[in-house]
Amino acid sequence: MDRTQLIATLVGIGHASLPIVVPIIVDVIKKQIASLPKEWVPIVAIFVGAALDSAIVYTTGSVSWGAYGAVAGLAGIGARELKKQLLG
Repeated sequence: MDRTQLIATLVGIGHASLPIVVPIIVDVIKKQIASLPKEWVPIVAIFVGAALDSAIVYTTGSVSWGAYGAVAGLAGIGARELKKQLLG
C-alpha cells in the first residue's frame, strides 16, 4: 500500500467514524455544560462534526470542506435520538 492509498483509507475510516464519535463528544459537552439548551444540541453537533472533519483533513493532507463532518455529526445525533424514541 503506497502513501496515497494509506491516506485515502485513513480519511475513509475517519469520516465513517464521525456519526459515532460526534454524539459521544456532544454528550460529554452536555454533561460539562448543564445549562446547554436542548435546541442547541444540533448546532453544537454541526460545529463538532466540522471541527473533526477539519482535523482529519489537516492531519492527512486531504481535501474537504467541513460540510461532510457537519452532516455526519447531525446524522449521528439524529440516529441517537431515533434510538432513544424507539427503545426508550
